[in-house]
Formats: sequence, C-alpha cells, structure tokens
Amino acid sequence: MIRKFLIFLSIVVFFTFSSSLIFGEGENVLVLDAGHGGSDTGIVKNNFVEKNIDLRIVKIIGKKLKDKVKVVYTRTGDVDVSLENRVITANNSMGNLFISIHCGAYLSAENFGLIYILNGNDIQNTSYGLLEQKIGDKTVKFFPFNIAGYYFLPKSREFGTSLLKSLNNFYGKNFLENPIQLKLRILENIAMPGIVIEVGNLNSKNFSDTDDWYNTISSIICDKIIEFFNISDKNNE
Repeated sequence: MIRKFLIFLSIVVFFTFSSSLIFGEGENVLVLDAGHGGSDTGIVKNNFVEKNIDLRIVKIIGKKLKDKVKVVYTRTGDVDVSLENRVITANNSMGNLFISIHCGAYLSAENFGLIYILNGNDIQNTSYGLLEQKIGDKTVKFFPFNIAGYYFLPKSREFGTSLLKSLNNFYGKNFLENPIQLKLRILENIAMPGIVIEVGNLNSKNFSDTDDWYNTISSIICDKIIEFFNISDKNNE
C-alpha cells in the first residue's frame, strides 16, 4: 500500500512539472476526436450514421478555431482509428484540451447533449504498477499513462460542467446538471483535460440534421473552448 502511494505521489510530481509546460505560455493545442469511423459506424438510427455526424461537427469546430488555436485531429476522413492511436495522437500533440464527439440513441426523446468525464473514485481501482521495457542491455522502468486523465480531472469537470449548462440552455432542457462520471479508457490515458460529448439523440424525432443545427452546436462548443483557453474572440468584438 505504501509502495502504491509513493508511486502515485511520484506520478503527481511528474505531471505537476509537465503541466507547467502544458498550461504555460506555449501554443494552445486543441485535440478533436471524431468518434468511430471506417468500419465502425457508431449508432445508425433513422437514416442517421453517427460516424458522419461526429466528423462533420469536428471539422466545423476545427475550421472555426483554426486561427485561434492549433487544432489536432485524430481522424479527418472515414477511416478506422484504434483507441490506442487516438490516445497516441493526442499525447504526442502535447495538447491542452481533448474533446471526443459522439451521438447517443437514448430511449427518452428528452435526452440531449450528454457529457462524460472520468469518475474520480475509479482511481482506487487503477493499477499504479511500474512498467518495464528493455532498451539495449538495460531494463527501464516507467509509469503507465493510465492514470494521466485522473490528474487533470478537476479541469475536465470544470469545462464539462460549463459546456453542459450551455447545451441545456440550447435544448431547453435541464436533463443533467453535472457531467456523467464513467471509467472511459480514452479519457484515462490522455495527458490533458478531456471530455466525451454526445451532442444529439438520434432516437428522437426532434433531432435536426440541418446546417443551422451543426453551426449552432459547434458554436456553443467553440465558445466554451475559447473561454477555456482565455482567448479573446475577435470575431465578436
């Protein structure tokens, strides 16, 4: 137990120093993850295909913010991308914020705009053991990244809660006041604040697949991203 605590403490110290780089005066990096892709269609409901909706929203957000932040995509086309490759792309970018776009198909037509973050209680069930790798004739021990997301959980929760309020206002519903907390592998492994958004309910007859809907949803998300990075929105000045 003491050994696990010391390992955890070491990880916290590591991310404390690394986060000074991530949240320092360097370039603001936004990682956009369009869910599914390729052979993984996601939800298919009422002639809507989730993977296409996810990618379309991601591209609109990226286009709106390309002059304000550096935008990194985990996919830009209809291709298969593994969970591992999404995480690698995100972490290699030294990103400051990770947003994964999805859609839901909830039984209740009233459910829209769900946001997911990690559950802080799950950290107790996360392995803190050191990993080993042979480099030449030496064996190097290093910390796993499957704890990284928990370190940034407070910022993830703050961003997710703020965005959820805006989505509730847009949909005219107050289905949830706080993001749903789950043990999501992709959020566990990213070394930055991150959320998963289910932007719409494909099981609802009220779902709108119009240009206005895409532009409005992307603008709501962009406004919160600009707020997160504390960037002045010159287009609205």
